Amino acid sequence: MIDVEPTRTFKQRLRGITYSHYIITYVNKYSFLFWIIVIAYLAYACRFIFQTSFVIAGERYFCLFDDAMVSMRYAKNLAEGAGLVWNVDGPRVEGYTNPLWVCYMALLHLLGVWQAHISVLVQATGALCLVINLYFVKRIAEAVSDDTLLVPLASIVLTAFYYPLNNWGLQGTEVSILTLLTSAAVYAALWVLKSDRFVCLPYLLLGVAIWVRPDALVLYLAVSFFLLVVAGSQRYRHLKWCLLIFLVSAGTQTIFRFLYYGEILPNTYYLKMTGYPLLWRITRGFVVFRDFVQEANWILLLFPFFAVFFVRERRLLFLAWVFICQSVYNIYVGGDAWEWYGGANRYLSVVMPLFFIIFSASLFQFMTWLRENPQVEQNGKIKWIAVTTVILIICVADFYSSIWSKVVNHALGLEWYSWQFVGVFLIFLTLLAVWKFYTIGFLADSRIFGLAAILMILIHLFCAWMVWGIMTMFTTLMVTTVVLTAIKNLQSHCSCVILYFLMVVCGLTGVLARIDVLLFCLAILIMLAIFDGNHGRRHLIAAALIFAGFGALWLSIILYGGDSVLSKVGGFRLFTSLSTMKATWASTTIHRDIFETNWILFVLPLGMLFWKGGRAGVCVGVAVAIQLLYAHTGIGSSEGAWIGGYSEICVVVPLYLMILCWSAYHVIDFLRTRTAAQISVLDRYCHPIYCTLTLICLVTFNAYSGLDSLRQTVLFDRPLYYSENYLNVGISRYLTEVCKPSAKVAVRWAGAIPYFCNLPAIDCLGKNDKQIARLEIEPDPGARFYRKAHPGHMKWDYTYSLGELAPDVIANTVGMPPEAKDYLAGVYSSSPKYGGLVCFRKGSEAVLWDKLQAAE
Repeated sequence: MIDVEPTRTFKQRLRGITYSHYIITYVNKYSFLFWIIVIAYLAYACRFIFQTSFVIAGERYFCLFDDAMVSMRYAKNLAEGAGLVWNVDGPRVEGYTNPLWVCYMALLHLLGVWQAHISVLVQATGALCLVINLYFVKRIAEAVSDDTLLVPLASIVLTAFYYPLNNWGLQGTEVSILTLLTSAAVYAALWVLKSDRFVCLPYLLLGVAIWVRPDALVLYLAVSFFLLVVAGSQRYRHLKWCLLIFLVSAGTQTIFRFLYYGEILPNTYYLKMTGYPLLWRITRGFVVFRDFVQEANWILLLFPFFAVFFVRERRLLFLAWVFICQSVYNIYVGGDAWEWYGGANRYLSVVMPLFFIIFSASLFQFMTWLRENPQVEQNGKIKWIAVTTVILIICVADFYSSIWSKVVNHALGLEWYSWQFVGVFLIFLTLLAVWKFYTIGFLADSRIFGLAAILMILIHLFCAWMVWGIMTMFTTLMVTTVVLTAIKNLQSHCSCVILYFLMVVCGLTGVLARIDVLLFCLAILIMLAIFDGNHGRRHLIAAALIFAGFGALWLSIILYGGDSVLSKVGGFRLFTSLSTMKATWASTTIHRDIFETNWILFVLPLGMLFWKGGRAGVCVGVAVAIQLLYAHTGIGSSEGAWIGGYSEICVVVPLYLMILCWSAYHVIDFLRTRTAAQISVLDRYCHPIYCTLTLICLVTFNAYSGLDSLRQTVLFDRPLYYSENYLNVGISRYLTEVCKPSAKVAVRWAGAIPYFCNLPAIDCLGKNDKQIARLEIEPDPGARFYRKAHPGHMKWDYTYSLGELAPDVIANTVGMPPEAKDYLAGVYSSSPKYGGLVCFRKGSEAVLWDKLQAAE
C-alpha cells in the first residue's frame, strides 16, 4: 500500500513521493485512530466491570451473570478435586454448555484468589478476548473494503460499543471467547478465499469453538459449507480436514460425556429441546427474532443484506451467510431465555461483529454509488417502484405490530351489530376523501404511490376501528377531510364555506368528545392565515369566531351541565389536566416510542415536507406535529406505540401515511435523477456524512429499549442483573451464617447462591437435575407465551423438588408458581430479613436457629 511504482521523469517522481507521503500519513492516522478506539474500549470495559461489583459487609464482591456462576461452581469443584459436578458427592449431571470455558475457570481457581474476587479474572479475560476480537474485525473489514479505511474504523466502533455484546462478554459468559474464535475463523476463511490456497486454520479454530460451546457446530458447518462450495481444486482437502476436525472435536467431547455422565447429549439439551413442541419453539423463535429486527430498526438491519445480494460480492456474501445461519439456529431453538430486555441475545451476539462489518461496507458502497452514478436509466423505474412497494408493506407491519394482537382479539370476538356497518361506511368515506384529494398539489406526483397510501390507510382504518371504535373513526374522517380541503383551498383559492362547515362539525366533535380536534382545527386555520395571502384575514376571523363560540359552549356545559354531563364532556379533561400537565410532560415516553417504532420513518416524511412540500407540505407537517405533541402531554391516552397505540394519534395517521408515500417517491426520484451539484456535495462531504451516519446508527443499535438501554450503554446506569446478583450474594452470605455445611438449599437461581454459600443445592428448574430436565414444559401456548417464555426455565416439579427432596432452606422464592406455596405453608417459615424470600424448614437440624434469630 505504501510502495510507489517507478517513475521516469522528475515531475512524476516528485508526484510519486508526494503521493507516497500522503498515504504514509493517512495510514499512520488510521493506526493512531485504531489504538485510540482500543484504549477507549479498555477504559469502557474497566468501568463496566467495576459497575458490576458491589460491597456487602465491607467486602467488595465481583459476581458474574447467574448462568456463568453455574459454570463457576462446576469449575470450583473441579479445581478442588471433586470432579465436574454441581454438588460435591452428588450425582453427575452436565448442567453447563461450555466445557472448555469451565476448564479455564477451574485453572483460575487454582490460583488461590479469594472467592469474592475471582470473578473479576473471568471478566478481565472476556475484556481481553473482545479487545483481540477488535483486531480481527479490523482485518476482516480491510479484507472486504479495498477502497477506504473508514469501513474498518466504523466496524470497530460499532462492535466495541454494542452493549449486548459487552453485557454477555463482560459478565462472564463464553460469548467473549466464542466471538473471538468466530471472527478469527472468518478472517482465516477470507484469506483462503482470496489466496485460493488451502489452510486448515478455520476448521481448527471452529473445532476449538465446539469445545467452548457445542452449538458452535452451526458456525462450523456454515463456514465449512461455504468453503467447500468455492474451494475449486482444493475441495477434497477441505472436505477431508473438515470431517477430520469435526470428528475429533465433537467425537472426543461426546465420548467424554458418555463415559463421565452416561449421556450422549448435555442435560441442558433435554431441558431446552425436549418436552417443547417444535411448532411452539420455532414460533417463539420467529417472534423474538422479529422483535430483535424491529428494535434494531429494521431499515438499518435489512439494508446491508439487500445491498450484499444486489452487489453479490463473494466476501460480503460469506459474512452474510454466517450471520443468516446463526439467525436460523436462533429461531430453531426458540431464542434465548433473556429476550425481555431486547438487543442481540447470546446466540446472535457472537456474529454481530460480522453484521457490523457488512453494514459499514454496504453503507460506504451505497454512498460511493451515489457519487459515481449520476443518473439511473429510465427503464430502472419499475425496479425502484417494486423495491419501494416492498418497503412500504414492511412499514405497515412495523407500525401495527404493537396493536395487532388487540385487533385479532377484537376480530375473533366480533358481533356484527348495525353500528359495525357504520364503521365500514366511515372507512369507505375516508378512503374516498383521500383518493379524491390525492391528485391535488404536492400529493399528485405518482398514482402508484397513491395506491400504496390507500392500501396502508385501509389497514390503519381497520385497526383503528377494531381497537378504538366508531368515535375515533368519525374523528379520523373529519380531520382528514378538513386538512385535505384546507390544502385545496390554499392552492386553488376556492370558496372557504365548505372548509368552515367542516371545521364547525369538527368543533362540535371536539367539545362533546375530544378537545384535541378543536385545537387541531384552530391550528389549521392559523396556518392558512399565514400562508394564504388572499384570505388570510378571513381565516383569522373564522378562527376567532370558532374559538369564541365553542369556548362559550364548552364553558356553559362545564358550568351548568352538572356532574353527569361533566363526566361525558371531553373538553373537561383538558380543564382538569392543566395543573398536572408539566409533571406529566416530564414523564412522557415520547423518546422511547420514537426509538422503538422507527425514527427513520418518523424523521424522513416530516423532513421531506419542509424540503420539497412547499406551503401545503408545511401546513400538513405542522398539523401532524401538533397532534403528536398533544398526544404526548399525558392529557391523551398513555399506552401503545406512537403510530399504533394512541387514539389521539390515530386520527392523523392517514395524513402521515400519505406524507410517507409522497416522501418515498421523492427519495426514489432523488436516487434516480441526481444532478452534478448534488454529486459534488456528496463527494466533498462523503467522509463527514459517513462518520455522522455511523454514530447515529451506533445510537440506534443501542436504543433497543429506548432511553433505558442508552443510559446503560453510556454507563449512567448499572449493568443488567446487578440488583439480582447483589441480592443473591447477600442471601448466600446469610445462609453461610445460619446454616450448617450439610444444609440443603433449593434454588431457582442456580449460580451465585450455591457458589458463594458452598451448600448442597437442589435445582428447582432442572438445569442440574436429570429428572426435571426430561419433563414437559409447563406454560400453555398462547400470544403471551411466545413473549413471556424463558427457554430452560419452563420445567419444574415442586412435588419432587420440595416434597421428596425436602430441602432445609428455600432461597429466593421470587418467581415460584402457586403450586409451590402448598409446600411452604405450614412446613417452612420465612425469614423477615430479605422480605420473606428465604424460607427455612421448621425443625430442621441443619439450621442454626439461635443464630437465625440473632441475625433477624
